[in-house]
Amino acid sequence: MENDINKILATKRDWRKAERRIEERRKKYGTPHDRKDCADMLREGRKYPHVDQFYHRLNPITAWFNKLMRKVFPVILIFLIHIPAHAQEIPLTVRIAESQLGRGEIGGKNQGPIVEMYTKGQDVSWCAAFVSWTLTKAHKTNRYLLSAKSYWRDYRSSRVTSPRSGDIICFYRGGRRSGLGHVGIIENVRGEYITTIEGNVGRYPAKVKREHYRLGHINNLLGFIRI
Repeated sequence: MENDINKILATKRDWRKAERRIEERRKKYGTPHDRKDCADMLREGRKYPHVDQFYHRLNPITAWFNKLMRKVFPVILIFLIHIPAHAQEIPLTVRIAESQLGRGEIGGKNQGPIVEMYTKGQDVSWCAAFVSWTLTKAHKTNRYLLSAKSYWRDYRSSRVTSPRSGDIICFYRGGRRSGLGHVGIIENVRGEYITTIEGNVGRYPAKVKREHYRLGHINNLLGFIRI
C-alpha cells in the first residue's frame, strides 16, 4: 500500500495538494468512519492516524477470515467432489414425501382424510398406499399398490443392492415368506447411514415420519427397489 502511495505522490506539490483536499474534506465532513472515505484519502496520498487505525482494526478480521477459508474450503471441495451427481439433486419423489411429514391418522386407526387420500378409501394399513400415492404424484408409476409385500414381488426386476435417494426400502413382518411387510421411501444415503420417510409409523395416531438406519444393521430388511 505504501509503495503505491509513494508512486502516486512523487512530488512535494502533490503532497501539499492532497493535504489541502483532505483538510477541506475533514472540515466539511468530519473524521471519516467508512471504508470509502478511508480509501479516498489513501488514494489521495495522505495517511492520517485515524485511517491507519481503521485498517488496523479491519486487518485482524480479514486475516481471521482468510485463515478460516484456508481450512474450510478444501474440506468443502473434497466433500463436493465425492458426492455422486445423483446425490446432489433431490428427486421429486423425495420432495413430495417430505411435504407429507407429520400427516396421518385422525379419528381412528387407518382413518382420517389424509389416510383415505393415500388408500383411496380402502380400510388397509397404509404404508404401501403412502408410497404409491407419492410415486404416482411424481409420475414414476401407474401402479397403485396397497400391499407392502406387493412391491417386493411385483418389482422383482427393479431390485438394487446399493440404495440411493428416491429408492424404495422393503421390510418383512412375521417372516420373509409371510404376506406382511412394510415399505418406505429413502430420503438420503450418507455413507452407511440411511434416512427414510415412511407412512403408518408408530401407534395410533400413526404418522408419516423419518426413520434412520445403518446399512448391514437393518432388522427385517428385504432389500431396495429403484423405480
